[in-house]
Amino acid sequence: MVAKLFFLLLAITLVRNNGLYVVLIVLAALFVMMKWAKKTAAILISLILAINLVIQGPLFSALSIEKSHFSESVAIPLQQIAYVIKSDGEVSDEQKEFLDSILPIEEWGELYRKTTPNKVKHSLDFNDAFLEAHKMEFLSVWAQMLPCNFAKYVRAWALETEGYWHFGYYGEIGATTSLYDSEPRSLIGFQVSPSEIAEGQSRVLSPILCMGSIVWIVVTAFALALSSGGNDRRRLLCFIPALSILLTLYIAAPIASDFRYVFP
Repeated sequence: MVAKLFFLLLAITLVRNNGLYVVLIVLAALFVMMKWAKKTAAILISLILAINLVIQGPLFSALSIEKSHFSESVAIPLQQIAYVIKSDGEVSDEQKEFLDSILPIEEWGELYRKTTPNKVKHSLDFNDAFLEAHKMEFLSVWAQMLPCNFAKYVRAWALETEGYWHFGYYGEIGATTSLYDSEPRSLIGFQVSPSEIAEGQSRVLSPILCMGSIVWIVVTAFALALSSGGNDRRRLLCFIPALSILLTLYIAAPIASDFRYVFP
């Protein structure tokens, strides 16, 4: 049983960018909530951390595998800074000079899109190498801008994570390249448009099956389980993986609405 749990958790850390954080939260909850599992959880945490350090360190280097770019981890700070510049927030000359080294200052606002930072970080003028070399400086500038632009930071965060908390939020069903950009085609003598079908399904099913709605169902179920009392903590523990995924998205969501990011 423990071996199966170990390999399952290890696999999660290797196939998801946020997998390690989710696994550590789950094991920490297991350690705190289950007295009989404290030793097992501690051993699993140590093993999984050690193996990940080896795989993402020496092994990746030996195989010439690049780690995820820093820009992938700071989607929300990028969004917040871009929104501040777009909405004429307060940015000092020194901060502008630093940000201009990452992306020409005028492009921050021009490329801002409320649901994803892709336009910013995929710009041909985006200096990813500079950002990689100045990670702490970037975080420092982001933190310095926070007090003067708190409301704008909150709004940018809310827009970037809206699909994961807004009940009934409209989200596309399927992949853009395979459905929404497809031309009408003949099927059994009828003209069928994959784009129109996908669009219609998205609008009809979004109130029920969108991620924001499902999140509230999960949170409500967790709250009911928590308030029901009793000594059986296993019913609470089963919610931890889903809630952990949500927590990582609220910290570093790469896009406002995408089903694959909330799949356990």
